Amino acid sequence: MFEWKLEDLRLYNQKGGVFIGDEKIYDCENTLSMEEKIDFVDKMQDGKLSYVLALADKFAEDADSLPKTQYGNIKDNSFKAWIRKNDLRGVLDNNFEIGRIRLSPERNIKTIINKGDYDLYEEYIDEAFHRQLKKCENEEKRYFLEHDEYSILKRNFREKSNIYNTTFGVNVTFCSDGKTCIYEKENSRLQREITVEELKYLLGKYDELEHLINKITEETNIVY
Repeated sequence: MFEWKLEDLRLYNQKGGVFIGDEKIYDCENTLSMEEKIDFVDKMQDGKLSYVLALADKFAEDADSLPKTQYGNIKDNSFKAWIRKNDLRGVLDNNFEIGRIRLSPERNIKTIINKGDYDLYEEYIDEAFHRQLKKCENEEKRYFLEHDEYSILKRNFREKSNIYNTTFGVNVTFCSDGKTCIYEKENSRLQREITVEELKYLLGKYDELEHLINKITEETNIVY
């Protein structure tokens, strides 16, 4: 049984391992059984993986009996009627791309065994498990950023710099990847990440500035 706890950061902290292109392959993908993978995804998605698999089995049983076109394809109206009758939870598209599974991975129920263009795995269960793990890791990353001291300091520093429109003469850039860097004034390509100590120092300066502004505000008595 695969147990996942957000605060453990188990997936986020996985070091090394196998990568396929830019895709991280989690250690548990190679150790768990199909049943364990199904159980985990079901737990995270209200039993929908088992439901989709049962629908796929039902379609495979009924496919031969459904009316076909002269080219041997199942007629759209017949397919829609089959979906209305069997898909009680409404996970299949019945309007545009008929039979598309509206869950990740979005394969068609008719061709669920076929690997999609953006899939890593041919087996639907493996792909569904992998994508659920990716979602879990993204949740872990957000949790880490919300609770990690360095991340909190960076966030507070950025907020203060926006409020007071100054970084006290320090050349600071806020990068799109979340980094906060100090750069060389004469050559902005030369930069390094700001340290915890520097962030605490600058946040202390904002506290001093805020105190000074409050003091001056209290001392100023100019009215209409």
